[in-house]
Amino acid sequence: MKRTWIWVAIGGTFVALIAVFLLYRARPPSEEVQIPKPSPEEVELLKIRQVAGSGLAGKLELKKAETTSQGWAVTLVAEVNHVQLDSLLEQASAAFSEMKRAEIPVAIVELEMHTDVLQDRFGRRVPELILKMAFTGETLGKVVWERFDPRDFPYVADEYWLHTRLHPQQEKLFEEKAKEEERGITSDESDS
Repeated sequence: MKRTWIWVAIGGTFVALIAVFLLYRARPPSEEVQIPKPSPEEVELLKIRQVAGSGLAGKLELKKAETTSQGWAVTLVAEVNHVQLDSLLEQASAAFSEMKRAEIPVAIVELEMHTDVLQDRFGRRVPELILKMAFTGETLGKVVWERFDPRDFPYVADEYWLHTRLHPQQEKLFEEKAKEEERGITSDESDS
C-alpha cells in the first residue's frame, strides 16, 4: 500500500508538471518590449561621440556638444605628448575630416590641443594649450579634406591660435610651402 501512494504522488506530480507546461504554452504571448527609436538629435550626438572615440584623428575627447539654431557646437580636445607642429596639423586635419564625413549639421567645430611637454623656467612640466582652431559649418563644408594641405590651416580656419613656442615651426612650414610652390610654378613654366 505504501508503494501505491508513492506511485500516486509521483504520477500526480508528473500530471501537475504537464498541466503547468501546457497552460504556460497556451497563454497569449506577452507584449514585446518596445525599444524607443532614438531621436535625430540623439543619432547626431552618437555620431559626434563616434568621431571623438574613433581613434582615426588621434585620441580625442568630446568636451562640448550642444545644439544651436544653426547646428551643433562641438568642442574636441586632444592631449598630445609632443610639440611637432606638422604632426599636430595632420591630427587636426584628420579630426575635421572625420567631422565632415559624419554629415552632421554643424554651427562650429573647435579643436583644442593640450600638452604637458613644455617646461617652465624651473624645469617643471606645465600643461598648456598649444593649438586651437575652429571651423564654422560653412567653412568645414567648403574644404576638400582629402586634398587639404594642413599647412594652410592659418589661412582657411575661422579661428587659428598657436602657442608662441610653436611660431618658429610655423615659419619654417611657411618657408617650405613657399619653396614648394615656387618649384611647382618654375617646373610648370619650363614644361611649356
